[in-house]
Amino acid sequence: MGLPRRLAARRGPAVAGSGPADVWECPQLAVEGERAALLLSLHDDGVLGDVVACAGRLVDDDGRPRLEVEDVGVLDRGDAFYAPQIADDGGEGWWLMGWVREDGQQPGGRDQAGCLTLPRRLTVDPSGVRLELDLAVGETLPLGPACAAEGELPPAAVVEVGPGEAVLVHPELGARPMPEGTRAVVDGDVLEVYRPDGVPATFRHPVAWQVRGDAELRPVLRP
Repeated sequence: MGLPRRLAARRGPAVAGSGPADVWECPQLAVEGERAALLLSLHDDGVLGDVVACAGRLVDDDGRPRLEVEDVGVLDRGDAFYAPQIADDGGEGWWLMGWVREDGQQPGGRDQAGCLTLPRRLTVDPSGVRLELDLAVGETLPLGPACAAEGELPPAAVVEVGPGEAVLVHPELGARPMPEGTRAVVDGDVLEVYRPDGVPATFRHPVAWQVRGDAELRPVLRP
């Protein structure tokens, strides 16, 4: 985890050796009983970096709550996720959406850059922090018939990986293995990959990805 340099002397062993940051942006605190996670978007010298989750126990410190950080982990393994926001919607854990960042603006765009991720579900427990696709997304996306996924991904589709596993390949972003149970959602130049380990990956690139291996594809039907 990167720390503002003026606070560097106060870091504990859980965050030692972390990457640089001169600003913690868009902090969000998710509390589940005595467990909590502080989400921080790391900004360093004008460069937007990773989003990290600092997980641990909430303790009483002379009448004030204090987070004892036990673990710090990256919340998303891609290169386009930033500034997530959480909300308590009455469901399990926390409802979360993040910014899929974009360099500059789309041609003809005005006062905007990037878009939002699909809704996700953040949970915090003694085993750590998990971030998964919200179940409501799978229940509401209008999908076409399934077919074998092989070759270039279409502009709007959901990919489900079978027991033989699969891999995503991109000419500039490299290869991304997908174990059984992984779900990938493509929408234009945005790709969101949800692996069973609870750490997704978000990418944005105008060149399409290729998929190889044991995977099934269903197109997202446009209204």
